[in-house]
Amino acid sequence: MRPQGDDLDLDNLVARLSDDGTPIALPATSRARVLEQLLDARELAPFWHSSLPGRSPLRIVEHPDFSEKPSFRMFGDPIRWIPENEALPRTAFLTIRRFVATASRLEVEVEYPIEGLRVSAEFQPSGSDWTLDRVVVAER
Repeated sequence: MRPQGDDLDLDNLVARLSDDGTPIALPATSRARVLEQLLDARELAPFWHSSLPGRSPLRIVEHPDFSEKPSFRMFGDPIRWIPENEALPRTAFLTIRRFVATASRLEVEVEYPIEGLRVSAEFQPSGSDWTLDRVVVAER
């Protein structure tokens, strides 16, 4: 009998069995793809309201795990990285609260205060990439 499922290939099984919970560093390109996958998740689509003033381009507060400030587009415009002092109350910005990878799991938490959102996401390894496995959206 063989276990089946998208996340039960031999590489992922080895990663899960050997994962001791120690954080691992991810290449900048992997971190950027993960963030873009999360922001494109269908669970977040109802909250962007990109047609409202100040929502586009999406502004993301600078974070040490993204010191290279990756560039991609949201709502047709390039995202904009901003220093924390520009993240003013009652303005639209995204804050990355947690970004931790181990051999078998990547956890990301972000906040979008203008909508009162706290988002938790979990990614699973898929070859040399990471695949979005679960998104939980909590509204305040």
